[in-house]
Amino acid sequence: TLSMYYIPAVGRRVFLDFEYGRYDFEFASQAALRDAESVSAFGGLEFSQLGRRVRGQIRVGYKQFDVLNPNSPDFEGFVGDTHLSLRVVTFFTVRGSYLRDVNFSLWYGDAYYIETRPGVGASIYPLPFLRLDYDYSKGRNRYPVASGGGAGVARLDIYDIHSGGLYFRIIENTALGCIVSWWARDSNIAGQNDRRLFYGLNLTYDF
Repeated sequence: TLSMYYIPAVGRRVFLDFEYGRYDFEFASQAALRDAESVSAFGGLEFSQLGRRVRGQIRVGYKQFDVLNPNSPDFEGFVGDTHLSLRVVTFFTVRGSYLRDVNFSLWYGDAYYIETRPGVGASIYPLPFLRLDYDYSKGRNRYPVASGGGAGVARLDIYDIHSGGLYFRIIENTALGCIVSWWARDSNIAGQNDRRLFYGLNLTYDF
């Protein structure tokens, strides 16, 4: 990775990232299908957390993902990883995010899938030591190959994810959270729909 950046003002940074990746799988059965190279370029703007109402980053770019197997289609297109939050008032924050990228796949003859996931959320501070979070995202995983497991249909999964969190301040900006997430997948492939409920703990330094 090669990175260049410029700081136009305190708490802001403009950047350019250039990335190259080579992926070599250890097992021959995986290597024959999924060995790949990628080249990408990103640009954007970061907002630091030093006294700013706006936090996060805008990061967008263009990627070429070349699968070395000549029978597998390649990917070329726009990607991004953007997340921003706005402190509207002292006790209320809103946020949004957008993710689009290429990930390796374990589904039949697909070397990868394209993930697109926009999301929104909000936080309320009813007490100085307490924060309530809610986040919602709707994702799409699109697979490029019409494989045998899908009876000749290219797989498309759609996700709905609802998450709630309860955070207790420990000290300064450090807080411990209890998280519950409900995750639903609807697929165009028979038998691949799924519903899951997750519980967890989280430590954050951005209370």
